[in-house]
Amino acid sequence: MVYFTFYSVLHVGSDGSTICVGSSGSTASLDEQYLPGSGGSDSQQPQAVRRRRGGRGGGQPPDETYKLERSRQSARECRARKKLRYQYLDDIILERERANMVLKQELEKYVSWCRELDRGRLPNGWDEFIKASEVKQEINTEEY
Repeated sequence: MVYFTFYSVLHVGSDGSTICVGSSGSTASLDEQYLPGSGGSDSQQPQAVRRRRGGRGGGQPPDETYKLERSRQSARECRARKKLRYQYLDDIILERERANMVLKQELEKYVSWCRELDRGRLPNGWDEFIKASEVKQEINTEEY
C-alpha cells in the first residue's frame, strides 16, 4: 500500500480516473487503491491530502523574531529600491536640464542672428552654418 504525505499534483484523467503525484515523483491511482468499491480493499481509507505552504517548513509556525527580522529585511530592501529610483529620476532630471540649456543657447544664437540679418549684417558663424546646411542638402538629395 502506498501512502503519500504531500501531493504536488492531482490529475483527473479523461476516463475519470484520478492520479496523484507525490513529492517523491511516484504516482498512485486513487481509483484503484484508495476509493471504496473500485477494486481496492474496503478497509483502506484515503489519506487526507496535505499541501505544503511557504515558510520555513517543518510544520511549525514561524517564531515572532523570525517574522520581525524578515519584515525588517523587507523594509530595508524597499528603502534601498526607493533610494535607487529617486537617484535615477534625479539623473534624468539633470540630463534633461542640460539638454534644455543647450537648446536655449542655440535659440538665443539664432535670435541674435536674425537681429543681425535684419540690420543687414552677416552674423559670426553664418558662413559655416550655410556650408553645413548645403552639405546636408546634398546628402539628402543623393539618398533619394
